[in-house]
This record gives sequence, structure tokens and C-alpha cells, in this order.
Amino acid sequence: MPKLGQKKLAILVVLLFGIGLITLIVLSRLDFPSTPSPEPVPEANRSQPSSNSASSSMKTASSTDDIPLQLPIPQDRCEQLMTFICQGRPRTRYKSGEPIAQTEVESELEVLREYESLVRANPEWTHEELDEALAKSVYTPERVQELTRAFDYSKAQIISFLSKQERQFLSFKAKTELTKIIKSVILDLPPPAIKYQQEPQLLTKSDVYFEKITEKKNITRRVRIGGAYAALKKNWPNLVFTMTHELAHSIDPCELKNQILRSSEWLGYQNLQECFSARKILFKPKVAQGTHPFCAGQDHLAEMFADWVAIEVLSHALRDSIKEFLIDPGLSAQEARKQRLDRAFQVTIGAVHDLCDPDEMDDELDLSQHPSAQTRMTEILGKHPVIRSILGCKSDLHHATYCSFSTFSNQEPNRGKPQ
Repeated sequence: MPKLGQKKLAILVVLLFGIGLITLIVLSRLDFPSTPSPEPVPEANRSQPSSNSASSSMKTASSTDDIPLQLPIPQDRCEQLMTFICQGRPRTRYKSGEPIAQTEVESELEVLREYESLVRANPEWTHEELDEALAKSVYTPERVQELTRAFDYSKAQIISFLSKQERQFLSFKAKTELTKIIKSVILDLPPPAIKYQQEPQLLTKSDVYFEKITEKKNITRRVRIGGAYAALKKNWPNLVFTMTHELAHSIDPCELKNQILRSSEWLGYQNLQECFSARKILFKPKVAQGTHPFCAGQDHLAEMFADWVAIEVLSHALRDSIKEFLIDPGLSAQEARKQRLDRAFQVTIGAVHDLCDPDEMDDELDLSQHPSAQTRMTEILGKHPVIRSILGCKSDLHHATYCSFSTFSNQEPNRGKPQ
């Protein structure tokens, strides 16, 4: 190699060494944080719980704890509600900004563990003393207050809904009777635990149910709530949906006398039943002659009616919740709409996820009394015009097919007149 080439090579090596040394010095003086810190969300952009509004608070999209739905806004989400709600629902739900990952089974196990702890700590106590201690631990004043608030809200919404029906479908006499029944239902909660002494196991269960007790001429209508359900942290729309469903059983077609339902004063009930049948979502079971075809044995009518009323009231609770949504600043109109719809969908998932029975997803659920989750999600929830509007779904084609007290009478105006 010529001498000139060797000199050039030496110079190049020196230059490269100098550049590398300078780079190391510069890098050593720079401060790189180990974990990038997210920008704080301004307090004004966070959803705050409201003491006066019947709604749940939603976390903003910038929350690192949030589980995004990752669901598109296109119509496939609207047309496949059961898939998105039951199979694609997030495991985390929110109430008052608190992350919750608790199922009814998990809640029952927690209450049972608490009962076992009481037994170990107090071996000398009687069963009555243990039940009382558990009731006070589970049915706390805060929980009882929230359950009572949801119960009262649901009552008021049902009465308001009935009062708005046209008299040709529900006469003044029918509305008065229905309102009287709804007002008579009580929320029967411990403590004291003696209230549930006939079924003490309810203290550890997640069951919620309506029952009517008749003693001589006295009638008691009540809703009872299991301790595991009371301990669950539900969002507000879910509480409203559950309470309304049980309250609606007090006025469902099978709870009311059959001769009343055949009267033109109750034409709306007949319309609703016929609409369910015409839509092929209600089937007449085989029953003995002379028995009401929908209210004996394997019957869906009572449960379908309760769902129908509960979805109506749920639409109001969802609208109340959505009013509290605060969209993150700096979003385009399209981005803001997507965020609003995703949050509305997440609240809806929290409200009706109880309808998704994992056993039914495996085709193993006994559907002798309850309609299938597919029917409840698609035909009742999924076709309610207000629900579809909240979720950003097209509603024009579905409004005409949604069952109501006036559905069939709109087609046959001379079919019946109030007396």
C-alpha cells in the first residue's frame, strides 16, 4: 500500500475515534427518565360522581387503568349485540371511578369466607347471632341506601311510563290499578337478619326476586336481594335494570288475573303479547285445556314482559349517565363521537351483562322460564329505539318492529275501545 494511502487511513481512524468520544460525552450529560410519565389529566376533564344524578361516573379515555372496548362504530356492532356484549365485554367495570373485576360467583365466595371467619372467631355464637353479624357486615347503610335509591327511581319511572300510555290501550281504571300495585311493592332488606329467617341462605346468595305473599286477606308484595348481590359493586344502570325487572313482575300478565287481561280496559297487554307472538319470540307451550296458554309451566311471557319494562326504564337511566360524559379535549368531531359512543356502549354492557349466562353460551342453560339471551339482547334491548339511538345505531327500520302496548292497535284501530 502506498504511504499516502496509509496516512489517509490513519487520519480517518483518528476522526472516527474523536466523533465517537464526543458522542459518548454528550450522551452522558443527557437525562433520560426510565419510564415516560403520562401527562396529567386536568381535573375538569375527569368525570365526577354526582350526588343528585342517578348515574355512574365514567373514567376518561386517558386513564391507564381503563380497558378500551376496541369496538368499531360500524353497524355490525349494533346488529350483533349479543356477541359484543356477552363475548366481547371487558372484565373491568366502573362505578365512581373504581375498577371492579368481580362476578356474582366471586361475590358469593367472598361473603361465604366472611361467614366462615365469623364462625372461627366466635365459636360460641348461635346461628342467629352469626346471621345477624353477617347481615350487618354485608347490608351496610351505604349499600342499603344505594339499593333503595335505585328501587325508588325504578318505581317512579314505571309509574311515569304507565301514565303516558294512551287510554285506548290502558284505561284510567287500569292505570290506577297498576300504579297502586307498583306503589305497594316494598324492598325487603336486612338487617335485622330475622327478615330472612325462612331462607337464611339468601344472605350469601346473589339472587334477586319478587314475590307475593297472601295471608288471609292481606297481600304483601316485596323484592328481596341476596347478600352477595348487595356486596357487588354495580353501575347505576345495572341496579336500575335489576330493580325494574323485579318490580315489573308485580304487574306482569301472569301475575294479573286472566279475566282482567281479556277486558278491553287492558288492550295494551293483549297487543304486547300478540306482538311477541307475531315476532316469533314467544311460543305457546303445550298446556292442559282451560289453562292460560302463556302462564303455566314452561312460560316466557312473564320474564319477557319484565325485560321489556326494564329496558324501557333502562333507556332513561342510560341517558342520565351519558349526560355526565366529558369528552377529552382536542378531539375532532369524529373522534369525539366515537369516544362518546364507546363510553355509552361500555355503560350498556355493565347494565345488561347479567343477561349473559356463560352456560347459555355453551348451549347448556335451561330456558324453561327465561327467554334466551339472544332473544333478550337482540329482540328487546337491540330493537328499543332509544337504546339504538344511544348506541349510535340506525333506528328507522327497527322503530316499527319494536313491540309496545299500541303495536297491533295501530294496525287495527277499531279492535277495542275502553269502557
